[in-house]
Amino acid sequence: MISFKEYFNNYLQIQESFRKSTKVKHLYDVPMFSIFAHNELIWSDQFKHPMDVNIELKEKITNACTEARKIITKMGFPSMHSNILIKDLSEEVNWVSGGGVGGYAHRKGKYMTVGLNQINNPKYLIKVIVHEWAHLWMFNNSKGFKDAVKEYYDSLLNQYKTNFSTSQKQREKEPFKNVMKYKSFDQTEKLFGRNYSDTIWNEVVKEMMYLVRNVYQGYVTNKWDDDDSPWKINEQTYFDAWRDNFKIKIRSVIKKIINDMQTKSQFWDVDMGIYKKQLNYLSNALTKLFYEKLIRSIKRSVELDESDWNWAKENGEDWVSKFPNISDYLYSETKHNENFIFANDDPYTEISNKFDELDNNRYGIVLMIINFVYNIFENTLVQKHFPQSADKLVGNDKSPYREEMRDLVKWVDSYGMANDDELWATGVEEFLKLPSNHRKSIMKLMGTQGERTTPNRRMREHKGNN
Repeated sequence: MISFKEYFNNYLQIQESFRKSTKVKHLYDVPMFSIFAHNELIWSDQFKHPMDVNIELKEKITNACTEARKIITKMGFPSMHSNILIKDLSEEVNWVSGGGVGGYAHRKGKYMTVGLNQINNPKYLIKVIVHEWAHLWMFNNSKGFKDAVKEYYDSLLNQYKTNFSTSQKQREKEPFKNVMKYKSFDQTEKLFGRNYSDTIWNEVVKEMMYLVRNVYQGYVTNKWDDDDSPWKINEQTYFDAWRDNFKIKIRSVIKKIINDMQTKSQFWDVDMGIYKKQLNYLSNALTKLFYEKLIRSIKRSVELDESDWNWAKENGEDWVSKFPNISDYLYSETKHNENFIFANDDPYTEISNKFDELDNNRYGIVLMIINFVYNIFENTLVQKHFPQSADKLVGNDKSPYREEMRDLVKWVDSYGMANDDELWATGVEEFLKLPSNHRKSIMKLMGTQGERTTPNRRMREHKGNN
């Protein structure tokens, strides 16, 4: 295994060849850095050679290099020389975060490119130089060093994935524990459209109101059927049977909605077996919330309608003669049963209004179903986007996970959670802001060059510092 000294000598040769490149123009040198401009900039007024034509620009770059050098040497790094190429990076996209690019280090060529627009942001320019210098240090270091950094990152990532797995199980229980807590889910709306909640609402209203009508009509039929009829059953038995039917209907509606969502999304596949307990809880909760109230409303409605009928018959009211018997009257549109009886061709708005009359609880049946379904969807989406086999967290879609990992392992920023390269670079860039355990680990990694620390030893060191 070659030593870091050999890596460094090779690095100096690459630096010298860079200076002779026809694609760049050397501007001037400062301790530890040589400043170059990309060909696309050298004819602009601010980069005409010599740099003395723009003293202010040169002063900004020089000051940033001086401060970056102080930060690097104070940490104990040797004064490794680096070329800085200034270039317009305004159109480039950061492959780690999906945002803009302040600068980047080159594995081939062993130099850093810094964005032109960073020069007028002195504090950030210093951070960019230190960050990219740290990348170059890593690129030019030994395999043992790189393996040690990767192992350190992997230990933090595994810590996060273990926590993530625990959190995921908790997420899967959320619809069960918070079934009465409605939220707005941006990812769901983005995939299915902002009006998809209305689609769910319409589906539930239609299904529930047809069931409500059947419960009312069946109750009237059973109550006024002949006592010797083989179909007549006890009132409590009747309502208990419909209660079970209501639970089945609730579950079928939810599954229908989920199947519809799966059809619309080619990448979403829900394992409803995970949510069987929650689904049963929801159907029981909605039965208690809605069906029990429905029974009370139906009984009261029928009692009031029967009272109206008996009073009208005793007083010889003309309208009574329109109905052959009381059950026919109870099926008609009276003021008491208006929330239960409607025709198959009634407009949806009328059905919806009747549903609202029955579903005026603090937690509505539709909102509870929407909350349940959306929670399940987002849980599945999380599982899809963050497989447990992930070995890095690169990309704009991984931003939430990088932020979670940052908070969990107490790192200085989420960008460093992307992979081992960025862990090292952000660790050097923001060294003084790191917790003591991470500062100690960075210092130990600095000493890992030609030889590789054994995994068991390093894991003991990490465990002792966390």
